[in-house]
Amino acid sequence: MYNPPLINLPYPFTQKNSQKLPFQTSPLSIILKPGKPDHPNPPINSFISADHFPTIWGKFSIVYQLIASLPPGSEAATRDVAKAYCTIPLHSSQWPAAVVRGFGDQYYVDTCLAFGAAPSAGVYGHVADAGAELMQHHEIGPLDKWVNDHIFIRIRKDYLTQYNTAHAQWHQEILTNRNIKKTGGRLWFPGKLTQAGLTEEFNKSCTYPIKDLSGSSPHMEHNALFSYNLANIDAFSEHLGIFWEWSKD
Repeated sequence: MYNPPLINLPYPFTQKNSQKLPFQTSPLSIILKPGKPDHPNPPINSFISADHFPTIWGKFSIVYQLIASLPPGSEAATRDVAKAYCTIPLHSSQWPAAVVRGFGDQYYVDTCLAFGAAPSAGVYGHVADAGAELMQHHEIGPLDKWVNDHIFIRIRKDYLTQYNTAHAQWHQEILTNRNIKKTGGRLWFPGKLTQAGLTEEFNKSCTYPIKDLSGSSPHMEHNALFSYNLANIDAFSEHLGIFWEWSKD
């Protein structure tokens, strides 16, 4: 896992040069605060639009639809990627906007993505999108995510054929509606119109069917009833270099 240290900068701080140093410290003012007095330097986020860094994520209606479409007896588990933003290093050209002042006249560069920075969710989202797509390509699913939080759902093997039939129909509806859409900083896939006149929304193209992986890893008797188990997720995640926060399982 990439987890670089803070880098010390050799710039002394004084009242005279505080407005002339070639960087901006903003551990707090990185986030816009309505109603607060103006800072001499505008917050970093005032220069950035999160819409320019779109990603796929499951809003309430998508997760609701995912759960509502599940066959009886399905089970779910939530998992959280450990130190997610620390795995994404910043390009050195971005370091002047990621400086933190320490004690006295010491300055440090946080060389990874920062929580609160406008593009961070989308930038990490590109990595998470790839991970989710690869897992679904390897028949692990259904699943959804919000930044580094994931929900993994497994289906009883008795219902795999029934679920995959519906899955294939959703895929055709998405293709009919010309694939992926963008709303603000969110990417999504449109399905059919509902009776209420609303478009069904998906966080995936439904390209890959769910398969029975129960025979590919050791499992308890109960787990043998389902398409996969946590051991399948762990084995593939390790191959991808994704580390989970075990304490949050």
